[in-house]
Amino acid sequence: MSLEPRLQALQSFLDSWTTADGKLRGVVVTYWDQQLEPIEHVMHYYPLILAYIRQHQAGRRFGAVEPLDAARRMGDRLVSLQEASGLFGAAWGDIPPKRTGPVLQAAPAYALARLYQVTGETMYLDSAFRAYEKLKTDWWDGITLRNYVVNQTSTFVALTLSD
Repeated sequence: MSLEPRLQALQSFLDSWTTADGKLRGVVVTYWDQQLEPIEHVMHYYPLILAYIRQHQAGRRFGAVEPLDAARRMGDRLVSLQEASGLFGAAWGDIPPKRTGPVLQAAPAYALARLYQVTGETMYLDSAFRAYEKLKTDWWDGITLRNYVVNQTSTFVALTLSD
């Protein structure tokens, strides 16, 4: 399959995640508890921001949405979900009200760091750095994340290595 049909399919998939009122739905809610009403969660934004950045970098646009504009809109929402502590709200684990974990903080921070790299807008870098500092304080022991889950440690390392 050539690149063009794949990018069109990606755009259709990305568009399907947005509800009429602008909320994002996704696997975080539907997988764990079969919830039909969309509940906001930071992990909905993470893959979409990265996908829109990829589309922008590929110079592709499908539908009415400019990929970088969509990524910025989602990045702005992530920044607004960040609490004074540096942690992102709407980042419960599995189902509410299970507490947050490192990947639920590192993944959106990584997406914001990537968004900064593409846009140069410092609010995204500032937000990512605040989350990173909180992750280092709360979960990093100097060698690994305290929960020892490899995908969470890998996401934290990706955030750490973002330039």
